[in-house]
Amino acid sequence: MSVDPARTPHRAEHAGHAYFFCGARCRERFIAEPARFIPGDQSSERSSPTPFVAGAKWTCPMHPEIVRDGPGACPVCGMALEPLTPVAGEEPENPELRDMTRRLWVAAAPSVPLLASAMGRQAIAPLPP
Repeated sequence: MSVDPARTPHRAEHAGHAYFFCGARCRERFIAEPARFIPGDQSSERSSPTPFVAGAKWTCPMHPEIVRDGPGACPVCGMALEPLTPVAGEEPENPELRDMTRRLWVAAAPSVPLLASAMGRQAIAPLPP
């Protein structure tokens, strides 16, 4: 949810940063337990998985007309921008790939019992001569 800082009366300050809230209840919950809402180290989540090269152009894989001077998100679809010229060298760990691989295995796990229950009789039935 996005909140307009100029229009909301619900504000709080924590560790030198100003936080804005949609309602008083959200603000109260934040003030009571700020560590619950602010993860310890956010820099690793927001860092670019691809090394940044000065002067390189970045574009959206789905919207090639979007070209930026640095990494970020596509303003149209929100996908991570990719460098136009690939960077040579060892590829760093890609958090998007790790996330999609995890989702694949989470989705595949329940499909095995479903396949067995749906196709079980056909799999063990003898083949006709």
